[in-house]
Amino acid sequence: MPPCRGESFSDYFTAFTFINLWRHGYAYFYHQITTNLFRVLRSHDG
Repeated sequence: MPPCRGESFSDYFTAFTFINLWRHGYAYFYHQITTNLFRVLRSHDG
């Protein structure tokens, strides 16, 4: 087990993200992020 689990998790998350980008395409992934981001902003705006 690596000494720093935080860094290990970050590496796995980064790899998983890049795999998703490659598999589904950047445009789709970017659309999902922006949609969720605007949804959060709107919910906080009340």
